[in-house]
Amino acid sequence: MSIEYNDLPKYLKRYSFDSKMRMSFLHSLALIDGGEVKAIEKLSEMPGPWELDVFALLSILTCNEYQYKSFVGRNEYSIFREMVNSIRNYDHPLIDQGRIQDVFRYGYAAVQFKVQNHFLIRLFRYNYIFNAEHEKISMPTMFKSVFGITYSEFIDFALSFYAALSSKKEHPKILSILIEKHSKAFSLLCINRTDFIKKQKIHMPDGIDSAYFCFKLFYHYPFVVDKKAIYLPLPHLLIDSVTDSLLSRLTHNDNDLRSKIGKHILEGYLFNLISNTDGYCKVQSEILYNAKKNASPDILTLSPDGKYCIMFDSKAMVPGERLRNFRNEDIDDVIRRQTESVIQMYKQINSFSRYTPFSNLSKDYIFGVIVPFEDPCSDRDKIYCSAADSLGLEVESTERSFIRSNIRIVSLYEIEKYCLFVNKSILPNLLSIQKDPTRWNDLTIGSADGSHNETLWRPFFEHLKQVASNFKKSVNHG
Repeated sequence: MSIEYNDLPKYLKRYSFDSKMRMSFLHSLALIDGGEVKAIEKLSEMPGPWELDVFALLSILTCNEYQYKSFVGRNEYSIFREMVNSIRNYDHPLIDQGRIQDVFRYGYAAVQFKVQNHFLIRLFRYNYIFNAEHEKISMPTMFKSVFGITYSEFIDFALSFYAALSSKKEHPKILSILIEKHSKAFSLLCINRTDFIKKQKIHMPDGIDSAYFCFKLFYHYPFVVDKKAIYLPLPHLLIDSVTDSLLSRLTHNDNDLRSKIGKHILEGYLFNLISNTDGYCKVQSEILYNAKKNASPDILTLSPDGKYCIMFDSKAMVPGERLRNFRNEDIDDVIRRQTESVIQMYKQINSFSRYTPFSNLSKDYIFGVIVPFEDPCSDRDKIYCSAADSLGLEVESTERSFIRSNIRIVSLYEIEKYCLFVNKSILPNLLSIQKDPTRWNDLTIGSADGSHNETLWRPFFEHLKQVASNFKKSVNHG
């Protein structure tokens, strides 16, 4: 039996909502592998996160079920597999229009990279952000004024749920206890099915063709209520709902607030990471080596031997929801903004090489790293070419090559991964890329071996131990 993608709603109406939610839950739970969503090479024989996202979304949207079948038994399960295959084999209409690169870059790649981010790194990041104090903004005060509870309450709830689900089995009694204990956090992460449908359709201008890459309310509201029954269709998204999504909800339609957080909080967070990681020396924040403020990067650091310098510029950039629609003007806007960042970094390096307070530092040994809050996986070749053209650099010039070899766009997550899980400078990676022109357009900087950064992790792990202790007490008293 073969099912066409556009026919999925027709088939889904034949199955009970409970059965559809249970299939989503069980397969989503199977994706979680030690805190991370399994790598793509492990997913060939099972539904991937993007496929389950679409299955769960269409299962909720196709209401008024007129049959109440369940996915029990070999025949019914084979139909579920065919539904998943129809999603897996679906080709976005733009692919037939010759825009396969845009679909894979801003669609598939963006989804795949994000869902595979380690949950502890994300919790570490937002625990810092939502508890940061600055003279210009108090994040704890701001957070509580919007949500009515502290961020710790969200972390406690999400991690306790993760612990309850870690055995890959359902524990209804334990889950009920946790929902009751963390009722406020739960209420902020829960939505009824009717409201879900109403709000979700706003994000689907092209109907079912939008389902694959559109924003899905699961990221804000992982729990869905229908006829007094509570469902968690996609547990692998639970951490999203208490990290990225809370920041999105906090700053919704408030660009000034997001800019303020980017300027005063994210820069401090990046400085905290780098200054507490081995291999970075003389870490300085916004050193004014020239009278012009815009000639100064956010963070400047030297290698232990003083021979190399890395400049870091954090950017509060987050790919807008519009990018999911693959409109040329939105993609061009992302390219333009990142091009401006490369130009700014190039000018900073040139200025620094002339006015550097450090002697014997060759320009070729200065690297610029642009750190977007979230990387839209944009076309690096277009960005570098656009920057070089705007600067009027000759096609075969050494300066044009310098932009490609010495300036990198590295996602905040990659910086976090190196600082927290490797505890080493990214300088060896930058040097390796510099020497290999075939890697100048890479989206990532490669991997390295290392060990956990005890200095950075210790305070956060102490909090996790308390969460674990509270969870055990809840279970025992229940």
